[in-house]
Amino acid sequence: MNLLTRATGLLPESAEIRLTHLIHLGYALFDAGQLESAAATFERAIADAERADVAAIVSRGSIGTMFVDSLVGVGFDTPLASVKAKLAQLEESADDAGLAEGLFVAGMFMSWLGKSQEANAAFDDAVMHAERAGDRRLQVWPTGAKILMNSWCYLPVDEGLRSSDELLDHHRATSIEPFARTRALYLSLDGKHDEARAEMERARELYLEYGNELLGAASALGYAYIETNAGRLEAAESIARAGAERLKQFGDQGFYSTTIGMLAEAVYRQGRYDDAEQWAHAVAEAAMENDYEPQIRWRCVRGKVLARRRQFDEAKSLVREAAETASATDAHVVIGDTFSDLAEVLELAGEMPEARAALEQALEAYERKGARWLIDVTRRRLDELAGSTE
Repeated sequence: MNLLTRATGLLPESAEIRLTHLIHLGYALFDAGQLESAAATFERAIADAERADVAAIVSRGSIGTMFVDSLVGVGFDTPLASVKAKLAQLEESADDAGLAEGLFVAGMFMSWLGKSQEANAAFDDAVMHAERAGDRRLQVWPTGAKILMNSWCYLPVDEGLRSSDELLDHHRATSIEPFARTRALYLSLDGKHDEARAEMERARELYLEYGNELLGAASALGYAYIETNAGRLEAAESIARAGAERLKQFGDQGFYSTTIGMLAEAVYRQGRYDDAEQWAHAVAEAAMENDYEPQIRWRCVRGKVLARRRQFDEAKSLVREAAETASATDAHVVIGDTFSDLAEVLELAGEMPEARAALEQALEAYERKGARWLIDVTRRRLDELAGSTE
């Protein structure tokens, strides 16, 4: 990053190599969690490229700006359409580096909208263009993002573990390795909680070792989920709280809102319902409108708290809204967790047949994911529910 900064200061303002360095510097600052500086660098690249009449750099800078904006509160539905328009311009100029960046960003937006299968094609195309450009840096993000996003969404556990292991075999001791270590989520869903913890610890170490401060902090959201799955609720709370504080320092809103959602869940499961409700409100305030995970999470946590207070109508309404949102995505784990929460609310309301139906929908989602741990947990809950209604 220091070398890029020096190079952009020494080269002539209109030199295309300098403008390209500005784009690289913007993404390096992004990785380091310096989001405000990253945005300013992309804006600088756009302004200088417009004066030099270098259209491809204008498009690349615009895509970088939209990516940073997506994490500081703008959202990603409208920006996705804008990125696609910039990609069309980069296609005309056959700019492989710009296409790699744009396709990666488009893939991230698709993933955050709950369309991970659609995103996979964008990530694969991004890698192809990065290879054509001969730029290893541009290969890292789409390669890693694909495996990371798939772990939360549609890819079954066994297939995900195979993909992660193959990636690890080919990219050990490179900046792609920490992404492969997110096999931790698959291990957690398979009930291998201690292995999952060890893998996540290693992933976090590697993100920081390779200078990716942003993902090092953001990994707290996955780590907290893993610890919650394992029943280590105090650890989950501590991890989520520390990660959220770091993300807030960066000025991030996207990863932050999801992380405090994990914090709200960990606090709820400890029986601290007032605290959980406060965190749910914080998630609702921070979450972008079309960011499905925190939008679902705050409704589920607050709905469960309201059900504990016997405010069943509002509780059911909130969690049913969450279930409708979840069902429009291909995030099988999120779908399963949401219907599991709905079952809890319905059971508290004494609506046992409806609670059983919600649990069966949760089980179906977990089975699609191949999440053996959650399948077993859900089947036990179904058996208990059947016993309570006999």
